[in-house]
Amino acid sequence: MTIEAYIPKHSFVHTTLQTANSNIDLSTARVLELYGNAGTLLNDPENQVLEENYVVIDCDQEAIDQGKEDFPNADFRFWNRHNQMNHPGGVIDEPLPLVEGEKFDVIFAYMKTANVDPEILFADLNTLYDYLNPQGVIIFSVFVREVALNYFVVRRTHEYGMLDENLVESTEASDVFCLVNNDDIRFEERVPTEGDNAVVEATHYTWFWNNEALVQRLSNLFPDATIGSRRLPPMWSIQSPFTVQKNS
Repeated sequence: MTIEAYIPKHSFVHTTLQTANSNIDLSTARVLELYGNAGTLLNDPENQVLEENYVVIDCDQEAIDQGKEDFPNADFRFWNRHNQMNHPGGVIDEPLPLVEGEKFDVIFAYMKTANVDPEILFADLNTLYDYLNPQGVIIFSVFVREVALNYFVVRRTHEYGMLDENLVESTEASDVFCLVNNDDIRFEERVPTEGDNAVVEATHYTWFWNNEALVQRLSNLFPDATIGSRRLPPMWSIQSPFTVQKNS
């Protein structure tokens, strides 16, 4: 079981909503957190979300069990979805465990959406959008190439050895790419999980986005929504949050 160390999740949600000019009251909002572990938001001393208004979806069964014990009034749901880095033993394309007709004011994911293939990420966002109340907001974070790539080059080289020497130059013109471990760069929308080029499990599996390209993709997918982004992430994060606000 992996229980997350303290991270300022309330500030992540609150400041992102402020940046998006959203006036959602978190003290009354119904909130869904993807990859919410054992309910880290509820442990945040600044949290305003009520336990009974909080739903967590995660692929770590032990964390889910711990969350149920610690916060019996919240709703914890196991999601056996395969991911090369976070849950390689899961079921490929396992659907989100959502209940027909339920609605949320805020749906957010902190960090792990940076480890999800674009094809899968956009399919999930499209599904989640149907579960938003009017004026509701989806918040998710990814690595923006210009902000985070140098950090990765320095850290990965220091801790795990030299990265692909062509990493910076070969990705300059890309809208999105995946760095698998230290030496495998992928540009496709979805890395295959079967066949000669399959990647089913990886120690590191990280996607980097061009900011403008991601905003355009979101605008195309949600033409009636307001799309928000930040050029720089919060001081305590190297991931940049993006928002999709449902206008009707």
